[in-house]
Amino acid sequence: MRTRLALLGFSMLTLAACFESMTYGEQLDLLMYTNTEKDLVSMWGPPSRVYELGDDRYLTWRSQNQGFWCETTITVNESQTAVDWRWEGNSCQ
Repeated sequence: MRTRLALLGFSMLTLAACFESMTYGEQLDLLMYTNTEKDLVSMWGPPSRVYELGDDRYLTWRSQNQGFWCETTITVNESQTAVDWRWEGNSCQ
């Protein structure tokens, strides 16, 4: 268990270093097919909104500060794996 946590921590630090030079869309692409709903909530906290359509769940995180906002929605399939994303706003990074 400790090894898995250490590996997860190392992976998150490595991704964080890479994220700095990537667009927001490229960062989201890295999360697809490798992260579960539980992983996303662990990284980003509870979503602002969750809804289901068919076998998919849509998790939406929204942040807003003094006129700047970002809304990111990640689609999670029936296996609870992140499979798609979309974002909109003027401060997504």
